[in-house]
Amino acid sequence: MVLPTPLAAANQAAVAAVKQGQHQEALFLFHKLLEQLHKRHLTHADLFIVYSNKAACHLALQQYEQALQDARQCIQLLAKASARAGLSGGPSRHPHWPKACQRLGRALAGLGQHRQVCRALELSSVTSCCETAHHPHWPKACQCIEIALARLGNTSCQFCILALHPLA
Repeated sequence: MVLPTPLAAANQAAVAAVKQGQHQEALFLFHKLLEQLHKRHLTHADLFIVYSNKAACHLALQQYEQALQDARQCIQLLAKASARAGLSGGPSRHPHWPKACQRLGRALAGLGQHRQVCRALELSSVTSCCETAHHPHWPKACQCIEIALARLGNTSCQFCILALHPLA
């Protein structure tokens, strides 16, 4: 993500705080970054990354409602970025799509919206993007599905069943 120098420094500082587990500090820095972008009427093609990182911070702090808002904003911006890039197959072919969907699923699970977890992951085409258990985000997506299934009890969600137990 290439931003004007002061904004790039703010982004780097926020990412460094995330890596050090200082999620509250990172949220403050991401907020300041977005505030500056808004003040300067700037947009950026990769702005979805900031919202994705904010969602991750909120998840780490168990602030699920805020995580949900940021994950949804990330997905909206990611869809726009995919359209601008002309990706065939839509946003589900964007390399950041599985991470965005996984964060959306974790936020929904944290809010107890377990049916929506399954539906969100199904509609997001996370399986077509991850394409197998070899994708680095697949274990977290499966974890969201397993939590949802455990809370829902017996379910007939074919997506969840196939995601966790693919046909050989």
